[in-house]
Amino acid sequence: MQRRKAYQFSQTVYTALVTIKDGKNGSVTPEIRYYRGNISADEAKTATELEPEKVVFENVYTANGSITLNGIKYLDHKNLKDDQFTFQLLDENQELIKETTNKDGKFSFELAYDQDSLAVKDADGNIVGHVAVKDGKDFVYYVKEKEGDASYNYCDWMYKVTVHVKDNGDGKLLVTKNVELASDTDSSRADTDKLTFINKYTPSGSLTLPVEKVLTGRSLSDETTPKFSFVLQGDGQYQKIVNDKDGKGSFEISYNEKDINQTYHYTVSEVNDRKDGYAYDTTIYQVEVHVSDDGEGTLIPEVTIHKNNEETPYEGALTFENKYEATGSLTLEGTKVLTGRTLGAGQFTFEVREGKEVLRSAVNAADGSIHFEPIEYTTADIGTHTYTVQEVTPATDENGYKYDRTIYTVVVEVSDNGDGTLHVETRKVDDKEQELKFTNVYEAVGDAQVEANKVLTGKALAKEQFSFTLESTGSAPKYKETVPNNADGSISFPKMNYTEKDAGQTYTYLLYEEIPAEKAKCYTYDETEYEITVTPKDNGDGTLTVTPEIKKLGMTDAETTVVEKAEFNNHYNADGELTLTATKLLTGRTIEDGQFTFTLTGPKTEDQSKSNIGTQVTFDLLKYDESDAGKDYVYTIREEIPTDKKPYYTYDESIYEVTVSVRDQGNGKLNAAVSDITKITTENEEKKPEKADAVAFVNIYKATGETSISAEKILKGRTIADKQFSFTLKGRSGKRSKW
Repeated sequence: MQRRKAYQFSQTVYTALVTIKDGKNGSVTPEIRYYRGNISADEAKTATELEPEKVVFENVYTANGSITLNGIKYLDHKNLKDDQFTFQLLDENQELIKETTNKDGKFSFELAYDQDSLAVKDADGNIVGHVAVKDGKDFVYYVKEKEGDASYNYCDWMYKVTVHVKDNGDGKLLVTKNVELASDTDSSRADTDKLTFINKYTPSGSLTLPVEKVLTGRSLSDETTPKFSFVLQGDGQYQKIVNDKDGKGSFEISYNEKDINQTYHYTVSEVNDRKDGYAYDTTIYQVEVHVSDDGEGTLIPEVTIHKNNEETPYEGALTFENKYEATGSLTLEGTKVLTGRTLGAGQFTFEVREGKEVLRSAVNAADGSIHFEPIEYTTADIGTHTYTVQEVTPATDENGYKYDRTIYTVVVEVSDNGDGTLHVETRKVDDKEQELKFTNVYEAVGDAQVEANKVLTGKALAKEQFSFTLESTGSAPKYKETVPNNADGSISFPKMNYTEKDAGQTYTYLLYEEIPAEKAKCYTYDETEYEITVTPKDNGDGTLTVTPEIKKLGMTDAETTVVEKAEFNNHYNADGELTLTATKLLTGRTIEDGQFTFTLTGPKTEDQSKSNIGTQVTFDLLKYDESDAGKDYVYTIREEIPTDKKPYYTYDESIYEVTVSVRDQGNGKLNAAVSDITKITTENEEKKPEKADAVAFVNIYKATGETSISAEKILKGRTIADKQFSFTLKGRSGKRSKW
C-alpha cells in the first residue's frame, strides 16, 4: 500500500495469541488473547492481556494552509517612520487577536489554518467531525488602526475580512479572502484590495501670558476693591481680562499649522478705569512671538518681551503695580497701682502687642497713669486687629514684687471710608467696658531646688527608669514629691517655695531612691539616704537666699558626710551563652566516634579542637556578658585534614564562617544566636563563598576488591578430557563470561 504524505500511519504492533482447544466432538475451538507489542507465547504468560476493543490502530490526517493580509499606510503632511503606527487584527466579535506596526509604509498579518480549523465540535468542545470537503468554512476578521499620539488625525476605517478555508483532501487547505469596508465613514480614499489607512499630521500649540496685579495700600481679596482690566492687542488679536482675588490673570493664544514659522507682535497694557484713590500703572509691554514646529505635533511659541521699549528683554509675569492710600490712628491709656511701697515714675513698663510683635511701649507716671503713643494705620491694616496689653514682667516674680500678669485684649476694627481716611473703632471684649488697670504687690520670697544624679553601669540608662522621693521632716513645710530620672541621669524635684515668714528657720528633708517591692534580679539598687537642710535668709531686697546643704547619711554620725550633690549608683548584669555545633556525614561506610577532628577559632574563646560523636560535632560553650550586647562575632570552623590521608577517604576542605549576634533582651538575659553562615570552598585556587543553612562536612569512603568462582566437572562412564566441556557464568545483570 502506497502511503500518502498527508497521513501519519500508526506504528503500533499487537500480538494475537491463538490457542486451539479440542471440543472432543470432532471439532476444535480457537481461543484468542491480545497483547501489546511483538511477544512470544512464553512472554505472554507474564504480559498484561488487552480487551479486544483496545486493539486500535490510529492514523492522523494533517492539512495546512495560510493567507497574508497586506495593508498600506499613508501619512499626509509628514514623513512616515517605521513602527510609528499600530494596526490591530480582531476576531468576529471584534476582540483583539494580535497587533503589528508599519514597515516601509506597509504592514501584514499572517493567518495559518490546519485540519482542526474545520473541526465540528459538540457542546462540550470535543471534536466530533470535520466540515465536508466540498463545503469549507468561513472565518470573519476585522482590521483597524489603533489610536495613539494626539498630534495626528487617525484613520477610523475598519475593514471586514472574510476568509474561506476549504480542504482539498490532499493535505492542503485552499484559503481565499473577501475584503469590504465595515466602518460608517467617508471612504472615498479607502482601498479594500490594499487595506489602506491614511492619517494626517495636525500640530497645535498655545501661549499663556500671565499678568500679575500688585496693589499696595489695600487688599485685592477685599470685595470692595475694584477689579483691574488689561488689554492684549495686535496682529489680529484683541483680548481683555481682569485679575482674580490673588491679582492673577492670563492671556491665552492658540496656534495651528498655518502659524508655523510666523512672527506676531502684541502689546499688553492696563486700562485706566479712574477709580478714586488709586494710581494706575502706565507700563506697556511689547510681546514678540515666533511659532515653530517641534516635529512631534507641538507648536512652540518663542516669546521675547520688552518693557516700555527698553533694550533689555523682560522676563517673568507681566506685572502692573497700583497704589491706594488711606490713614487712621488709635491711642490707648491705662493705670498702674502698687501696694506695699510707694509708686515711682517710670518704675514699671507696659506693652501693646499684636501677636508676638510689640507695637508700643510706655512707662507709668508718678500718679500711676499710662499713656501709649498712637498706633498708626494705613490701607494695608484694614480689617480686624486684636491687641494684647500687659505689663512687662520677669519670668518669675523677683525683688520682692508680685507682678500683675493680667493680659487685656483690645479688638480694633479698621475700615476704609473710601476717601483716603480710615475709620478706627475699638470694640468691647466680652461685652464689657475694660479699664487697663495693673496692680502689683511687694513681698520677700525665695525658693530652693534639690537636684541629684543617677548612675547605671552595665546598661544605658533609660528615661524614667528609676524613681526618687524628697519629703519634709520635723517642722519643715509639708512637702513630698516623687520624680523619675531623666535620660541623662539627672534628677530634678519641683522647687520648694518660701516667704519672709520662713526667714531664719531651719528645715530638713530626706532624699532616697524608691526600691521596688519586687526587685529585678538583673539590677542592684542604691539604698543610700541623703539629708537636705535649708535655712532661708532675707536679703532685704524682697528676696530670700535658700542654699540647700546635702549630707550623705551613714550608719553613725562619723560616717555621715557633706557632699556637693546626691548620687545614686545602680548596676545592670546580663549574660548569655551559645554552643556551636557541626554535622559530619560519611558516605560509603558507617561513621565511628572520634573518627574525624574539627577546629573552632574566633573571639571570646580559645581555639577548640573537637572530634565527632556519631554525626554530631559539639564545641565548648561560648559565654557572653553585657559588654557583648549589640555586637556580632565571627567564628571559623574547619575539618582537620590529617597529613597521612588514607587513600580510600576524601576529606571535606570547606571552611565555614559563622556569625553570632549578641542582643540584650532587657531582662538580664543576652540572646546569642547564629545570624549568618558562609561556606567557603576553593576551586582552581579561587575561593567561592556561598550562604549555608548549617555547618556540615561530608567525606566519602571508597573500597575496591576482586574474587574468583570455581567449579568441578564430573563425567561418568568415560574419562574426561581437557577442554572437552565449556561453562558459562551469568550474573543478575545478564552479563555472561565463558570458560
